[in-house]
Amino acid sequence: MARIPVIRFGKLADHARQLNLTSYAPSISLEGLVRGVDNVRHDVFLSQKFCDEARAYVNGLIARHGNVADLAAGRPLQQPNSRLLMRKPERGAPVPPKGTLVEFKRLLTELLVESLNRAKTENNVAIDVLARLAVVKLLRAKARIKKKPSP
Repeated sequence: MARIPVIRFGKLADHARQLNLTSYAPSISLEGLVRGVDNVRHDVFLSQKFCDEARAYVNGLIARHGNVADLAAGRPLQQPNSRLLMRKPERGAPVPPKGTLVEFKRLLTELLVESLNRAKTENNVAIDVLARLAVVKLLRAKARIKKKPSP
């Protein structure tokens, strides 16, 4: 008996003829936003606290899935340069350690909700899209493994 149920209902070539394959070029529209200082790109600045937390979380994931967590555990995490961006924890609320999924999700949720609220206030969905693109760009940059140049 065939593992794929579609094969037992007829010939595969007949089913393949019914498929229509098309191509498309994805595009992102950022209309209504003011360009940056160089008139080429839109400027986005993510908070230092979010960037530090994303760096610690991605480094922890790489260490865990690369089976080098024991080596990375001995290395201290970089502390943020400024304490002004950090919010004081509520009384009695435990502060999750840096680089945990809980703290990363909390900061990411705050960032995305704030961008969505600003987009709704200004009636411009491009603000939310730009914030999401900035987060994706940051996470890709933090996950990039730098190769040593070959001699």
